[in-house]
Amino acid sequence: MNMIFKQVAGTVLVVATVFSTAAVMADSITSRYVNNGMVQGDSNCVQNNNCGQSDGCCFTWCNPAPQCGLGYNPSAHLQCGDRTCCSAMDNLGGRFDILYWRPCSDGLELGKEESFVSSLVGDDTVLTNESHAVDPNFKFDTGFRLGLSYNCPSNCWDIALNWTHFHAKANADGAGGVSTTAPYTQFVSNWERLSGQYPTEIESRWTLDMDVLDLEFAQKYFVNHCFILRPFFGLRAARIDQGYHVEAVRTGSSFDFMSNVDSRSDFRGIGPRAGMDLQIRLGCGVSLVGGAAASLLFGSFNRHSSEAFTQSGTSPFSEFNYDPHGGGPDRCTVTTADLGIGIMLEHCFECCGNMHPFALVFAWEQHAFYDLNHFNFAAEGLTANGTVNGIHDGKTGDLSMQGLTVSAMIGF
Repeated sequence: MNMIFKQVAGTVLVVATVFSTAAVMADSITSRYVNNGMVQGDSNCVQNNNCGQSDGCCFTWCNPAPQCGLGYNPSAHLQCGDRTCCSAMDNLGGRFDILYWRPCSDGLELGKEESFVSSLVGDDTVLTNESHAVDPNFKFDTGFRLGLSYNCPSNCWDIALNWTHFHAKANADGAGGVSTTAPYTQFVSNWERLSGQYPTEIESRWTLDMDVLDLEFAQKYFVNHCFILRPFFGLRAARIDQGYHVEAVRTGSSFDFMSNVDSRSDFRGIGPRAGMDLQIRLGCGVSLVGGAAASLLFGSFNRHSSEAFTQSGTSPFSEFNYDPHGGGPDRCTVTTADLGIGIMLEHCFECCGNMHPFALVFAWEQHAFYDLNHFNFAAEGLTANGTVNGIHDGKTGDLSMQGLTVSAMIGF
């Protein structure tokens, strides 16, 4: 509980610091730029403010607006590629992202491979034990993100809706069995319940299905021609389903068995989300981009496990379901954090007589869902002999994802 509190407090502190810094910058910016981008006290600035003029121009820029139509504060949206005329810029925007992420999920240790070697030291017998933990082999998987945005031309606010879908899987396997010669080996399973009966072969498969929906309300602040801040707030809704299937067998002994375990940890939640994006223009349409966000998702868990245990040559003598929560879902809050950094390439292109902004982004992203995993399995008194191999400790933890994101964004 203390760890969760520290994570929440740290996340809130970072977001609060970012927002306060942005507010100070925005206040300074607003005092410098007035009348749609004119700088107070600059004799070189010529203000017209009459869109009915034959030249069709409203004002002259003292500092040119950034390319692709976004001007300084207060609101000064312009058409892509045109820095002087009164036409509104493209209001709608779309994005398509390809995700190449590697997940990592805590609490899925399959067990331990142990080997024993005995040796004589003088008159004493020394037993050396080596232990190796077996975890799922997490690999990179692909997903996608779709987004739609709208820029309000009158006040610089924008609204965006993004849907992220990601599916991943991972496998693990181990082998044991007592040998007649040194080194003596055995596999101690965390997912098979009979104490002292070690499987000779065991394998597992973990699956993840995640859908995240983010609604953002934001406003860009142009600190200068090269530095842009975009603080935002909104809502996040998430569906995160995890499944873990374990098969264990023991052969070649007087007590052969087969165990099949199915365990699930599913979450549904919704809550507030806030963060900050930034952009540093390097010139020639190239920018450094980054962003950070945090959210608190209040939702429900559905966590349960079941096992079918069969002794070789007989019908199943131990088959049961395990749900320590009485069949009902748990309700609590999950903390999430998002971080990304990358490079963006911008360009304006002409289509159907109009200019449209286009951007291509290559970014590295990190996403964390703290204290999300609770794979409930082991409990005393539910097995044939009342003992267990696996323990409940270690089957909890965080879910995280990290990897490359390639984004294509267009205005229309």
